[in-house]
Amino acid sequence: MGFQLTIVTPQRPVLDREVETVVVPGQEGDFGVLASHEPFLAPIEGGVLCYTADGRTTEVEIGGGFAEVGHDRVIVLAQSADGAEIGSEKA
Repeated sequence: MGFQLTIVTPQRPVLDREVETVVVPGQEGDFGVLASHEPFLAPIEGGVLCYTADGRTTEVEIGGGFAEVGHDRVIVLAQSADGAEIGSEKA
């Protein structure tokens, strides 16, 4: 069972898909999220966000911002995002 991961930049939404896990570069260190995680809001640092979907791990380079974690959704509001899954352009 997975949950929805959404990454949004000021320019546009860049990713919205179901994932099994996500690891986010938080200001106090990386944190991992699984389905049914306890909800919280955290500031994030620029760095590499990793998620696993369909048994495959993907990396997305993100700028700082915030992550909102819910029981069935993680929303990342980032200054920028770049990675193979979202295209080669800076978002």
